[in-house]
Amino acid sequence: MKALLVNYSDHGGGAARAGTRLFDALLHSGLDARLLVRKKISERPDIQGPESDLEKIYHLLRPRVGAKVQSLFKTSNKVLHSFGVLPSDLPKYLNAQDVDVVNLHWICNEMLSIEGLGRIRKPIVWTLHDMWGFCGAEHYTLDARWRDGYTKGTRHESEKGFDLNRWVWLRKQRSWLAPMTVIAPSRWLATCAQQSALMSNWKVHVVPNAIDTSFWAPVDKAFARKVLDLEPGERYVLFSSFGGTGDSRKGFDLLMKAVKSTSVLRNDTKYLVLGEDTGGSAELCRDLSIKFLGYLNDEVSLKVVYSAVDAVVIPSRLDNLPNIGVEALACGTPVVAFDVGGLADIVENGVTGFLAEPNNPESLGLAIEKCLDKRSNSEMSAWCRDAAVRKYSFSVIAEQYRNVFLDAAKN
Repeated sequence: MKALLVNYSDHGGGAARAGTRLFDALLHSGLDARLLVRKKISERPDIQGPESDLEKIYHLLRPRVGAKVQSLFKTSNKVLHSFGVLPSDLPKYLNAQDVDVVNLHWICNEMLSIEGLGRIRKPIVWTLHDMWGFCGAEHYTLDARWRDGYTKGTRHESEKGFDLNRWVWLRKQRSWLAPMTVIAPSRWLATCAQQSALMSNWKVHVVPNAIDTSFWAPVDKAFARKVLDLEPGERYVLFSSFGGTGDSRKGFDLLMKAVKSTSVLRNDTKYLVLGEDTGGSAELCRDLSIKFLGYLNDEVSLKVVYSAVDAVVIPSRLDNLPNIGVEALACGTPVVAFDVGGLADIVENGVTGFLAEPNNPESLGLAIEKCLDKRSNSEMSAWCRDAAVRKYSFSVIAEQYRNVFLDAAKN
């Protein structure tokens, strides 16, 4: 079995890290795998990326086209929108490779056009990292146009100008005539794909993202806190967002409302933030003990941070299977989150953390309190670690991917 993984980047955001980890898991399992990216950040010789400076500049400029297209319409949905309009030689290249299956991951930022994807003749297994595959241009949405087929009558009243979401969806419908095999990292995303007008007759499998549980493991809490200059006896909660506190989907504002809803969280708990203050959150953070750690790209530092805190909070309004949740569990740290999207796959309520009512700050505050109260129970750390090893370790995920690849290549 020969597999070629295709991802926009090998490091940085969640999809990039998930793709590279899967690549490592497959290699560890003995499968003949390659990884092709358009934005190569690592110096790994076994990852294929643009070689010349001209190629690198070319692929960095392509995403700007999408930004220009998006200026044609206005929407209240501030998440990333992708249009897949620029042609490339990538389909021709993929068709010429001696591989049994092409495993697509996050292919936006004008890496691959919608029409180009339809010209790939190799068996395709597409790992979805968000909702873009079956939506219009948006990567996440709370409306249901993806179920109805983006008819003219279902357009949200907040959108103005040319209906880019409908235009993108119709191009997908015309171009992707042959059903592909889909892998969704969470049960929620799989259900969405199965219920969508575009992918309802495609094969959909649920396979979580892989994590190297031999590396992602608990660090002694006292040591971790000493390294980070944190107080030994205080209660610490961690929030993380690659897009910073201004990323509305990640819900930093909801976390701050939750914190201020109870005196215990307001006065007796300290907060760490991975990411930058990009949303002008000074007013939200007023009178709270918050330490911004900035962006930590090295995984050793991240492992130390997870091990130092008492809980990781994921207050996302909508999410798939965020890496931070899986990484936290592997380090023995419980997770508190809203019961939305794929977060219920990570959090087993009362065992590996606590779930709150969707987008309800008061419910989230109570869930954080419960988690901190129970954190002294060392069994919860053991349960978190056990869940990570059992569900997300390299050997477990590589075997599941191998089975999906074999089925896709056979059919």
